[in-house]
Parts: sequence; structure tokens; C-alpha cells
Amino acid sequence: GESAEGGDIQVDDNDLIDALDFGFMTTLGAKKDKWGFLVDVIYLNVSDNTNTLVDGVGANLNVELAGWIVTPAVGYEVYRADNTNVNILAGARYLNLSTDIDFRNADPTSAGFRGSVSDSGSNWDAIIGVKGDLFVTDRFFIPYYADIGAGNSQFTWQLMGGLGYRFDLCDVLVAYRYLDWNFDDNDVFDDLNVNGFAAGVRFFF
Repeated sequence: GESAEGGDIQVDDNDLIDALDFGFMTTLGAKKDKWGFLVDVIYLNVSDNTNTLVDGVGANLNVELAGWIVTPAVGYEVYRADNTNVNILAGARYLNLSTDIDFRNADPTSAGFRGSVSDSGSNWDAIIGVKGDLFVTDRFFIPYYADIGAGNSQFTWQLMGGLGYRFDLCDVLVAYRYLDWNFDDNDVFDDLNVNGFAAGVRFFF
């Protein structure tokens, strides 16, 4: 992302895995006839401990970042054929981020100090989108999803696509997912994106 002051913030895949404390992604949905409802949830908790210089004095920082991305939506199936289905969606996306920083003196030659800083914020946006599956064989299919929206953000959007295989009771799939926010007057971020590969299982009840 980019901070409100214009500084770039980036966490690479290997750094994220090293710093990961806990995280999960899940989507719960129900459908009857053409109408459906889903809730997509992403939670991430990462932390790191590092030594750095603050005003020329050595300091030890312990940083923890926790975030929720929750997207509830109502869907309606507008098209269905033997090899595909198309659903339009309307809903909202909730973003919540909280940061805790604990710092202390790491330079034995200077005066001792200790402190902490905490900040948090949330964001709601209305979204519209489309999702579905396109079967290329009886078993292999391409899942896709796209949405756009605005609200507390100036603009937000999401894209997802991948490849799946259908068993009798579940689907196994891999996908690439990209979420992006552009903020108008956020105190911390000017823009923020979360992206990467995902693999999972989709069960039917």
C-alpha cells in the first residue's frame, strides 16, 4: 500500500509467511432457485520484532497488524447453461485494520525508554459484482469473480480467477485474487491492496 504521507508499504510473500501468526479465508453461501446469499471472510494477524534507529538511538520494535475483510452479498442467477452459470451480486465490503507497536531502548549506552502506540480503523463500501463457474470439461472448470464499489473508500475493486476440479461431493481449486482500495481522506493509507495465490476446497451441503 501507500501511506497517507506518500510512503510505500510492501510485505512480500516470504516475509508475510515468516511473520504470520494466524490467518484464514472462507466463504459461506446458501442458494435457493435463482437467489443466493454469501459471506466472504479474510482474517490476517502478523507480527514482527526488529531493531532500528529512532532519532539516532537504537530501539527494539515489536509490531502487530491484524485485519478483517468481510464481504456479505446477495446474488441472483441471470444465466445458466450446461457448462456455465452467471450470478450478479450486490452487497458491501468491510475492512478493519488495527496496529500495535511496542518499543523499548536497544542501545545500552543511552537512557532507557519504553512505550507503545496503538491505532485502528474501519471502512465500509457498497459493491456490485459478478461470479460464476465456466466448465471446460465435465470435471475441470474456471471459477471467476469480480466486483467494484465505493463508500468510505473513493473506489474499491476485486478480481479472482483460477482453475478447479469437481468431485462428487466437493471442488478443489487454485486461484489468484486481488483486492484494492483507493481512499479519499484516510489518516493512514492512501491506497491499499491485498493479492496472492490461494488454494482450497469447496464443499456442498
